[in-house]
Amino acid sequence: PFFGGAGNNYSMHAIASMIRALREQPDANGFVGANGGFLSKYSVGIYSAAPRPFAPFSSNALQATVDGWAKPDIVQAGDGAIETYTIDYSGKTPVATVVARDQSGGRFVAQTDAEHPALAERMAQEEPLGGRIHATLNDKGRAVIDRFEAGS
Repeated sequence: PFFGGAGNNYSMHAIASMIRALREQPDANGFVGANGGFLSKYSVGIYSAAPRPFAPFSSNALQATVDGWAKPDIVQAGDGAIETYTIDYSGKTPVATVVARDQSGGRFVAQTDAEHPALAERMAQEEPLGGRIHATLNDKGRAVIDRFEAGS
C-alpha cells in the first residue's frame, strides 16, 4: 500500500526507471539521488549502460577521521545561529524546525509554535540559514522559537 516505502525503497523505483532510460540511450549516464532519513543519510548513484572495471574503495580512513572530530554539546535552548532548517506544511499551520548552535558551540533543536504561525511564515519568506534565533523551553520541555533574525 505504500508503493515500496517507507524508508529507502522509494529510490529503488528511481533506479529502475533510470535503468530503463539508459537501456534506451546506452551512451548516456544517469544520476539518482536519494534521501533516506531525517537529516541522517543521503546517497548518490551514478549509472551507465556501459560496463566499467571494478575499483574497490574503502571509506574506513575517512570515517575514522570523522569519528575523531569533537562532538558538540547538546544544550536545551537559548540564543543561536541556524545551521539547518525545514518548514513543515503538513499540519493546519506551518511549523519551522531548526538546528542551531550557540556561542559556546552547543547545538539545540527548536520549533516555532504551531498555534502562532506568523514566525514560521516569516521564516518561509526570509532566509533562515545563518540567521539568529532565541528559543525558550515551553511547559512540555520543548524549545520554542520566540525570536528570529534572518541570515544575510
